[in-house]
This record gives sequence, structure tokens and C-alpha cells, in this order.
Amino acid sequence: MNKRLVVTGIALFSAIAVASMDVIKERKHGFESFKEELGAIKKIVQTGDASMQADLSRHVNNLQTVADKQWQRFDELFPAGSHSGDTDALPSIWEKPDDFKAAITKQSEALALLKTAAQSNNPGEWKVAFGKVGNSCKGCHDSFKKD
Repeated sequence: MNKRLVVTGIALFSAIAVASMDVIKERKHGFESFKEELGAIKKIVQTGDASMQADLSRHVNNLQTVADKQWQRFDELFPAGSHSGDTDALPSIWEKPDDFKAAITKQSEALALLKTAAQSNNPGEWKVAFGKVGNSCKGCHDSFKKD
């Protein structure tokens, strides 16, 4: 009987570890998509070329889609215990969930401002709004991501 419990426990632990790795992989993929879109947006913003407004809007919309997908699945992508393994997530995500969710809200608000700015032909507005998105990302990284 004890041997059966040990084997069952090991199997359960292994299944949880594998599921956690899959979640980490998926979560990292989402953040890589963030990074790609932010890089494309940064290049456009740095040019200051109003004729690139359509490209900017497309990338901002892509970024919004990626962010929505990541944050709407928060509970699924950030289950308890998924801070160990091949991840840069800090335990503070789970220790201070209200702070983490506030950081997500801050990012969502900054993305909304960027989306509005991207609808204009004003590169100055783009730059200011993009800076707010960058600050929201940095604030989250400072508190919830390993260096």
C-alpha cells in the first residue's frame, strides 16, 4: 500500500512539473511576442515618420491582441508554483497578486493610450504614449521578473 502511494505521488508530482513547464513555455512565448511587437513599434516611433501610421497601428493592434491573450489567461498561465524551472518569473507574482494585477492594469491603460495615439498622424503623441508602455513594462520587470 505504501509503495502504491509513493508511486502515485511521484507520478502526480511529475505530471504537475511537466504541466508547469508547458505553462512556462507558453507564457514565455507570449512575452516573446510582446518583445517582437514592441521592437517593431519602437523602430516606427523612432523614425518620427507620420507616413508610417498604418504600420504603427497594425503593430499596436497586434501587441494589444498578444497582451489580451496573455492577461485574459492569467490564472491558467500563472498557476501557483510555476515560478520554478526555466522561468524568470519571481515568486512575488504569487506572493503579491494584487500588485501584479495592478501592474497588468497599468500596462493595459498604457496600451489603450498608445492605441489612441497610433490612430493619429502625430509622431510626438506616439513617442509619449510608447514611453508610457515602456514604463509599464519596466515597472513590472523591476518587481516581478529576475534580472
